[in-house]
Amino acid sequence: MSTHWLSIVLFLLTTSIGSAAETDKPNTISFCYIPKANFPFVLNTQDEPIVTSHPGISIQIIRHLAQKYHFKVIHVRSPWKRCLMQLKQNSVDASFHSVYQAKRLEFGVYPFKNGHIDVSRKMISNSYHLFKLKDASVTWNGHSFQNLNGPLGATLGFSIVDTLNEMGIDVVEDFSLERLLLRVKKEHLAGFIGFYTIAKPLLEEDDRFKDIVMEPIPIETIPMYLMFSKQMQINYPTFVEQLWNELSVIHEQGLYRQWMQSYFDYDACSDPDSVSKCVKQAGEH
Repeated sequence: MSTHWLSIVLFLLTTSIGSAAETDKPNTISFCYIPKANFPFVLNTQDEPIVTSHPGISIQIIRHLAQKYHFKVIHVRSPWKRCLMQLKQNSVDASFHSVYQAKRLEFGVYPFKNGHIDVSRKMISNSYHLFKLKDASVTWNGHSFQNLNGPLGATLGFSIVDTLNEMGIDVVEDFSLERLLLRVKKEHLAGFIGFYTIAKPLLEEDDRFKDIVMEPIPIETIPMYLMFSKQMQINYPTFVEQLWNELSVIHEQGLYRQWMQSYFDYDACSDPDSVSKCVKQAGEH
């Protein structure tokens, strides 16, 4: 073959490979997450529009991914266990914020490295706290519960349920945060264990819960991940890895911290990934 024709063949091959690489991703990705607001990660409920400015850090992360990798976003709001089932059924492409548990591998895929979960490619971190009546004697000292005299409530399907069960604690689960807090108010539960970012705003907005307070010491601070459906990974394995890698870059280059600072004075916090450490410094949100 002449040098001229060889050059043409190589050009066509290169062009073909480049085109394939550019199209080896979906045009749209559907993301499932819970219907409630979750300051500072998601600021709207399922019944409210997503605002253009300051929609929440997680929404900003998804927007960043969509803009950089040129795909459209579909927002799906469902209770957490339903999100997992939709992920398993491949009716949604991704879900957040998911704590890593081995049993959840039946529902979708997490970022792994050398056979282990890759914490560097987490999406966010968040903390569980104890919520109780002001006069209740139960406390959390950072290692164990003191003066616990009844079951604790937790959101259905959340990872903290397993942690509490491992402590030998009776847990009442419900997908409704309001119902669980009402049971705390009526003293049917000794307390509620939930994410500070979800439960605390409700206490501030709803007079029914004015007698419920939050213990400041986190029960557990955990990394949370962007999960993909197994079909998404099968169809676009390289692209899925690219998105997970970009999450690592967002943290490493300080973009996550920059976004966090736009919601409150995050420099006051000792841990740049734990919102719960900012409870006192950040003021009331």
